[in-house]
Amino acid sequence: MPAVRERRKGDRRAPSPERGDRRAMARARTRALEPILQTISDGIAVVDREGVFLVFNEAAERILGVGSMDVPPSEWPEVYGLFLPDRATPYPSEQLPLVRASRGEAVHDAEIYVRGPNRPDRVLASLRSSGLMPRMPTSAVTFRRWKLGQ
Repeated sequence: MPAVRERRKGDRRAPSPERGDRRAMARARTRALEPILQTISDGIAVVDREGVFLVFNEAAERILGVGSMDVPPSEWPEVYGLFLPDRATPYPSEQLPLVRASRGEAVHDAEIYVRGPNRPDRVLASLRSSGLMPRMPTSAVTFRRWKLGQ
């Protein structure tokens, strides 16, 4: 039988019943930050390792035309109406900035054309994402709306 490692002060890797459910703790922290996140004019979305939205602020909903949906990342291009800048090709889900961030990649200034069913006017969004951090099982993306010349 393997030896059970005792938790030492400051050892964050050791198992501990006080730690509880990480997802619940992340949601509690998010609720505390919610008023601040809702006042930011850039869209902000944060997902966990499984692609479940933990944060989806009002600006994100305005830009995309719809709020967070309980669908896997493979369905995000269809649900949110996400296209490559050519405005015709659906954005490949595996190349979405938030999906890439979940693989640990950082993405800067990716362009996504948004033409969703609840988005009567079309927008081009510029996105930045940060990858998963070793101690943070989440990925984040910020995006802003660009005006289209047409």
